[in-house]
Amino acid sequence: MNRRILIAAALVLGACKGDSPEADDPGSETDSPTGDPAGAPAFVVAPTLAQNTVPEAPLSWRLVGTLDRAATVTVTVTDPIDSWERGPFVVGDDGALDVWLQRWHPGQTHSVVVTATDDAGSVSVELAVVAPALPADMADVRVVTATPDRMEPGFTVFAPSHTGPTAPQYLTAYDENGIPVWWYAAEGSVFS
Repeated sequence: MNRRILIAAALVLGACKGDSPEADDPGSETDSPTGDPAGAPAFVVAPTLAQNTVPEAPLSWRLVGTLDRAATVTVTVTDPIDSWERGPFVVGDDGALDVWLQRWHPGQTHSVVVTATDDAGSVSVELAVVAPALPADMADVRVVTATPDRMEPGFTVFAPSHTGPTAPQYLTAYDENGIPVWWYAAEGSVFS
């Protein structure tokens, strides 16, 4: 019974779209976050990004949202330094999207495009993240020579030394350009 009501509502709403450019092209994709009931997936709960609540590791963000059906999700992030993509993430029939993302450049504003795709089309939503600046007491690491094409993929993780036994220690992940993209502030030595 409920399915018939939803189908009837979709047909009525589809008829109301007669003046839109997509109405003349049944194969066109939609950029609406609500999607098209007869076509592309729709976000029934818009995607949001929430910063990690653990203050010692602030450069992790959780992406959550809900789609109206199973789909594949990709996330494209662009900032003034770099761009990167994560996914595809497979979202099951319950439509629940819940992933953690890392690689934010400190002090930069990031454009985040979340795209859900299935056989009927795709829908994209754009978000923004402003990553916190590096801690003032973090050791300044300078990469003198880097050859990313000869490096293993992924991040380089280490704990740079700082001056003095009471100085904060940071377990830090660096991208292929030598830019910190994640850190964990530890009390005392990170190796004890």
